[in-house]
Amino acid sequence: MISILDRHIFFNLLKALLAVFLVLSLIIDGLSFIQYLERVINGKINADVVLSLLGYEALRSTPRLIPPSFFLAILYVIGGMYRDSEMVALHSCAVSSARVYRSVVALALPLAGLTAWLTMSIAPWASGEISTIRMDQKTAAVELLGISEGQFNASNLGDTVFYVKEMDSDSHLMKGLFVYYNQQGKSGIIAAEEGYHYRDGTTDGRYLVLTQGHRYEGKPGEANYSVASFDKYALRISSGDEGHVSTSRSSLPTSLLIASDQIKLQAELQERISIALLVLVMVLLSIPLSRSLPRQGPHGRIILGFFVYFFYFNLEALSKGWMVDGLTLPWMGMWWLHLLVALLVLLYLILDRPLFRRWKRQLRRPA
Repeated sequence: MISILDRHIFFNLLKALLAVFLVLSLIIDGLSFIQYLERVINGKINADVVLSLLGYEALRSTPRLIPPSFFLAILYVIGGMYRDSEMVALHSCAVSSARVYRSVVALALPLAGLTAWLTMSIAPWASGEISTIRMDQKTAAVELLGISEGQFNASNLGDTVFYVKEMDSDSHLMKGLFVYYNQQGKSGIIAAEEGYHYRDGTTDGRYLVLTQGHRYEGKPGEANYSVASFDKYALRISSGDEGHVSTSRSSLPTSLLIASDQIKLQAELQERISIALLVLVMVLLSIPLSRSLPRQGPHGRIILGFFVYFFYFNLEALSKGWMVDGLTLPWMGMWWLHLLVALLVLLYLILDRPLFRRWKRQLRRPA
């Protein structure tokens, strides 16, 4: 049966967790939004895909934000119980600190399971979607949406230079085009009234389709130029080879990482597992850090906890690099860091028990 104390701690932790997570999400998503706006202004991506990218970025960053949010929530709630003398009252009623942290563990276990699911399944899928959108925008938007009016623009292949007098920002229909091309040993000049972008779904090649214009083709220095009029003419501006999505390790399915024996893929798998383990380790770290004196301000412990987590996060990144570089044994992975921190915290808690404190006071007494 769930006691009043369990409900009190559980729901206070949950509210604090959601509040901290919301603040961190707003900061991370706000920075991503600014970066994508800059890309839109520079013509690198289309404004229509910004919301999709932000949604996928939020899904990808959620697992990483859960451990620090939970850690700071514990420091705030449990630290507040120490500051308000609630822990003193509980101890006087024979309620131990272990009994209090049982309620914390009751939230930590399902939260660790949720983090593992997000890390193993949702985050890789979101990373793959982001890579797909970015690559598609890189080959399409960079080629056409990044075109500046009144300037000469070179194609991705470097064999076509074109000038656009005017461009409709909504339909991306170009007007008043002047094109110089040098393809397959032939060079020429094209003047067209309008033009637009076309993507071949079979080859993924991209073309600049010109309408209502004239073509002048021949070799420089020779008089045998050919002149032709056309209603529609297509020029290749991208071969389509660069349109294939380069699969990053963060977007690979977890099942593929488990089956692989490559050290980099194993390190990626260890990192995903490490994020879920981090939720449980944060519970142990919060025990000594949440202890506050009565009427002590709440900010000191939270700031200290922030620096502890920042240091821990960098150690985690270093452990992944050591695994990839072969400085640590492959079987050690990254879990050794969490085990080491857990053992150090447990050693501190054992030495901080009343029996050891009395023993240390006796040692300090003069003979």
